[in-house]
Amino acid sequence: MFKNKKFPPFLIALLLGLGLVLAQDKTLQEGEEAFKAKNYDKAIAIFREIFFHPGKDITNEERFLAALRLGECYLALKKNDDAFDFFNIALSGKGDIKGEALIGLGVVYIAREDYLSAIDRLSQVIKQYKSDKLLAYAYYNRGLAFKGMKWMSKALSDLRSAKTKAKGDDELIKAIDAQISECQSAYDKFKQGEANFLARLQTLQARGDNDGCASLLRDLASFCEDSGEMDSAIDYEKQAINYSSSDEFKAGSWMNIGWRYFKIKDYENAALAFQSTVEEYPNSSFASEALLRLGDALSNAGKTKEAIATYNLFFQRYPQDERSFNALLNIANQYTRLGNQEKAGEYFLKAAEAFPQNPQAKEALKSSASAYSGAMDYESALDIYKFFLDKYPPEEDVINQILAIARSAEREGELEKAKNAYLLINQYLPNTELAFYSLAKSFEIAGDKDKAIEAYERALSYKGKRYTDILYDLALLHYKNGDYEKALSTFDQLLSEYDRRKDTSSKRWEAIRLTGRCLENQMDFPKAIDFYSQRIEELKREGRKQSEGGFDVNKYRIDNLKLRIAYCYLQLGDYQKASEIWEELGKEQKDYLAMEVNELLKFYREVIKPSQVDDLLKERKKETLHSDISFGLSDFFRDLQRGIVKGDLLIVYGTGGNSEEQSFQKRLGGRIKWNLERFSYKSTETVPDTAVKRRK
Repeated sequence: MFKNKKFPPFLIALLLGLGLVLAQDKTLQEGEEAFKAKNYDKAIAIFREIFFHPGKDITNEERFLAALRLGECYLALKKNDDAFDFFNIALSGKGDIKGEALIGLGVVYIAREDYLSAIDRLSQVIKQYKSDKLLAYAYYNRGLAFKGMKWMSKALSDLRSAKTKAKGDDELIKAIDAQISECQSAYDKFKQGEANFLARLQTLQARGDNDGCASLLRDLASFCEDSGEMDSAIDYEKQAINYSSSDEFKAGSWMNIGWRYFKIKDYENAALAFQSTVEEYPNSSFASEALLRLGDALSNAGKTKEAIATYNLFFQRYPQDERSFNALLNIANQYTRLGNQEKAGEYFLKAAEAFPQNPQAKEALKSSASAYSGAMDYESALDIYKFFLDKYPPEEDVINQILAIARSAEREGELEKAKNAYLLINQYLPNTELAFYSLAKSFEIAGDKDKAIEAYERALSYKGKRYTDILYDLALLHYKNGDYEKALSTFDQLLSEYDRRKDTSSKRWEAIRLTGRCLENQMDFPKAIDFYSQRIEELKREGRKQSEGGFDVNKYRIDNLKLRIAYCYLQLGDYQKASEIWEELGKEQKDYLAMEVNELLKFYREVIKPSQVDDLLKERKKETLHSDISFGLSDFFRDLQRGIVKGDLLIVYGTGGNSEEQSFQKRLGGRIKWNLERFSYKSTETVPDTAVKRRK
C-alpha cells in the first residue's frame, strides 16, 4: 500500500501550524510563508541559507527549525533521503521541533516499509508529548505502520486514539475514518480465519487426536502472529504444549514463545521462555540456541552481569561451536557497556584466538587492541597490534590506531611506550613517509634532536598526505630547541602550504601563534606587531567562523592576537598603546583577562620595583617559608616564562595557547600577590589578582 511513496497532503499540513512562534527573523518569516504556500523550492533555498549560513541574529533553535522545515519540504517533494537527513538534525531541537522531526522520521520509515523503526520514533512522541495536534498525527502514522505490518487490532486502536485527538481537523478525521474502515475489514477477515481454526480444533478434540491438536494450535499461533495478535499467538502456543507428547515439540514451542516476546520487546518473559527450553529440555535440538538467546534476552533486559554469565556458560558447554565466537564477542560488548574496557579487550582477544578461521577474527583482534587502548593499557594494545601485523597485511585503520596510541602516550608523559609505538609503525611500514615520521618522533623522544630533524626531512621528501603535519612537528621541534630562525623559516613554509591548500584547521592557527612567539623570543617586537596585525586583517576578511556551540572562533583569535600586540607594546615600553588595546577588549568583550590587565595598568606606577623585589628576597631567605607554599618567591621569578618584568611594571597574564597554560600563569600571579601580602606589605588600594603592591 505504500509502494508508490506518495504522502497525502495532511501529513505535511500538520507541520504548517507549529513552530511559527520562533520565526521572528524576517528571512525565517519569508521561508515560513513560502512553506505554507507549498512553494517548496523557494522555501528550501531560504531555509538552506539560514541553516548553512546563519546570520548573527539567528539562534541555534531557529537553525533547528530551518532543518525541520527542510525535512518537511523534501518530504513533500518525495526526496526521502534528504528529508531523513534534515529530520535527524532537527532532533537536536527542543519542544515541538523535536516532536515534528520524530513524526517526519516515522513517515519516512513508513515509506521505506521499515515499520518497526517508524513505530519506535512515533512511540517516542506518544510517550513524551501532550499536544493533541502532535499526538493525533503520531497515533495516525503509527496506526499506518501497524497496518503495514498487518497488525490490525493495534492499527485500529491507534487510529481511534488519533480520531479522539484530531478534533477540529476535518481533513485528518476524514483520512482516519477511511483507514479505520480498511483496517476493520481486514480485522474481520482475521477473526473469521481464527474461527475456522477453532472449528477444526473442536473436530480434532472430539477425535482425541492430541498431537493433531498441538500441530493445529501451533499453526493458529503463527496465523495470529502474522496478524499482530501476539498475545493470542503466545496463548495458543502454550495450549499446544499441553497437547503434545513430544519433548522436541514442546522445546520448539517455548522457543517460538520466546521469539514472540522478543518481538514485542518483552525481554523479561522472553528470557523465561528460553530458560524453560534450556532447563526442561536440555537434550532437545533447541537447547544450545535457547541458551544463546537467553543471553540476548538478558542483555536487552539490562541484566548485563547475568547475560555475561549466560554467554560464558554457552562457551563452556559448546567450546567448538562456531556460535561461541559470537558468544565471546557478546561478552566483550557487555563489558564495554559496563565501562570495563580491559575485560572487553580480554574477550575480544579470546574470540580471535579460539576461532582464528572465523571471517570476523581479524576485526575481533582490532577491537581487542582498541579496547586495551581505551583502558590506557598501551602495552597490551601494542602487543596485539604487533600480533595483528605479524599475521595480516598492514591496514590503514590499524596504523592510525597505533599512531593515536603513540600520541596519547606522549601527551601523558609515557614516553617509552610512545617511542615503542612509533617504532612499531617504522618496523611494519619501512621506507614510507609515515615510517620516517615515526622514526623522527622516536628520536625526538629519545632526545636525539639532530637525528629527529634528519628523519623529519626524509619524511617531508615524500610530499605525502601527512606533509603539513610533519612540517608542523619539525617547526615545533626547532621552536622547542630555541632555534627560532629555523622555526620561523619552517613555520613560514607551513603557512604558505596551508594557504595554498585553503586549510583553516586549528593547526594553522597554532602555526600563526607560534610564528609570533618566535619573533617575540627574538625580541623583534615591531616585526611581531606587524605579523599579528596582518593576521588580524586576514581573519577579519575571513569573517565569522562559528563553532558547533555558536562560538565565533575567528573573533576569539583576533582578540588573542590583540593581546599579543599589547604584550609587544608593553615590552617596547609603550604603555599607552598597550592600555588602549586592553581597554578596548575589556569594554567590547567583558573579557575577565583584559579587564584585569587594564585595571593593573591603573596601578603600574605603584608596582614594586624589581630591585626592591631582590631586596625583599634577600631578607626572606633568612626565614623558613610556610609549609603550604609549594615553592618560594624566587622560584616565581625564575620559572615564570610568560611573566613580564619591565621597568616599574610587573605583570603576569595568561594568553597562552591553551587553557592549561593560562591557568598555570593565573595561579602564579595569584601566588605572587598572596606571598607578598604575607610579607606585611600593605596598601590602601585594591589590587587585582595579577598585581603586586608598592612598598610603603
